[in-house]
Amino acid sequence: MLGWIVLIALFCTGCAARSPITAEEFETQASAVGFTVETPSVDPETYVSARTAYDETIDMQIDFAVCADQETATTTYNGLKEFIGEPKTAEKTTNVDSAAYSKYTVENGELYFVVARIEDTVLYGTGKLAQRSKMDELLGAIHY
Repeated sequence: MLGWIVLIALFCTGCAARSPITAEEFETQASAVGFTVETPSVDPETYVSARTAYDETIDMQIDFAVCADQETATTTYNGLKEFIGEPKTAEKTTNVDSAAYSKYTVENGELYFVVARIEDTVLYGTGKLAQRSKMDELLGAIHY
């Protein structure tokens, strides 16, 4: 009986699929965590909308964009992932790639980088590793 319970629990951990959010939802959640949020101008053929959240006191910035389509989001994600790279001195990297969700993080010295994609949205964050908890709080709130 216990085996079935464990099996069902493991199966259901994948039941809660991640859903993309809107730029407005990102702005609301980022503001609630204490970020200042701006709306940058974007190329309307590539991006539907975007927001930049930042905290100058801890030198952290998170850019969020709703892309024109999932292909654009995937291309943007892959470009950002390549830009971050996997530094030879990186202390820790994580990578998750699937059709609907991708996330890549790098801890390198004092710096922390994250790039994430859900369907047609993409997020790119940079900051100091010591203040990572603030970025994690926002990412947890939006489920990215």
